[in-house]
Parts: sequence; C-alpha cells; structure tokens
Amino acid sequence: MQQTDFTAKIERYAAELRRMAARSRFPQSAPAPAPTREPVWPEEEAGAEPRTEPETPPDFCAETPDPPERYETFVAENPASGSLRVQATAGREALPVARAEVTVRKVFADGAHLFARAETDESGVAADISLPAPARPAETPPGEAAPCAVYELRVTHPDFRAAQSRHVTIFAGVQSVQPVHFLPFGERG
Repeated sequence: MQQTDFTAKIERYAAELRRMAARSRFPQSAPAPAPTREPVWPEEEAGAEPRTEPETPPDFCAETPDPPERYETFVAENPASGSLRVQATAGREALPVARAEVTVRKVFADGAHLFARAETDESGVAADISLPAPARPAETPPGEAAPCAVYELRVTHPDFRAAQSRHVTIFAGVQSVQPVHFLPFGERG
C-alpha cells in the first residue's frame, strides 16, 4: 500500500469517527470534562455504561481464590513484579488513541487501591506500567496454571465510551499486553 493511500485511509476513518461523534447524544460544543484524580469506575458513576469483558476469570492464571483483605497483605504476598502495556485504538483498530487515561486498581475487602495511572502516547500506547506479582516458581508442571495477580483496568478518553477489563493478569517478569478498542458514544460493542 502506498503512503498516500494509507494516509487517505486514515483520513477517511478519522472523518467517519467525527461523523459518529456528531451524531452523538452529547453536545459537541461542551468542553471535555476535567480529568479526575480519583479512580472513577462504572459502579461509582450515575448511568455509566462502559464496555466490559465477561466476569469469568482466566483459566491460565492461578490467583489466590480469596483476595487478601488488605493492600499491605497483597503487597507482601506478591514480592515480584510484572509489567503492563496498554494499546488503545479506535475506528476498527485503524487509529491509535493518544492521551487516553489508563487506571489500574485492585479491590480488597477493606476497599479499592489505585496501583497505577498512565496516559497513552501518540501511538496509543501506555507501556511499562509496573505492578506487583507473585514470585515465579522454579517450575510449573504442564497443564497447571501459573501464579499471577489479577487487576482491574479502566481506560477513558473524552471522545469515546470508557473501556474496562476486570481480569488483567500480571505474571512475574512478564509484560502483559492489553488491547483496548474504543467505541464512539452511542455505539454498542
């Protein structure tokens, strides 16, 4: 594909996204909401309908069945670390979404704890988000799940519906990649 064809295709997708935004139920002249410094999640927002993944946890991760009651206990039980890379796109994965806010949290019996906050760059990537993970065993038998930590991820941008993933797995010494596909307001995924 020629560079000019590629550029034209990107411009067509951008125009399509602008047309969808124009049909949105939100006024275009309204300023974007100021970013909040507290993690806002759907259960805390009135009338929010973010896209989420199914509630079933992954079967390749051996997370402790009962989450620790306290943040301090969790950190003590997870002395190693892994990293997370978030890739945010829109327009059927054709356009990277820059300046999307990424928040990572974990809910404990005594409340939620914010582990990380990042922003995607011009290529739609927030990389090297370091998170606690259980130490890697010397050997994991074939067919047995590896120990991991599971987090909740929420990615927001003023031009799109929020995206949420409740089962982001982090393994010691491994970079996990989480794709995020944004939809314009009013569209269901």
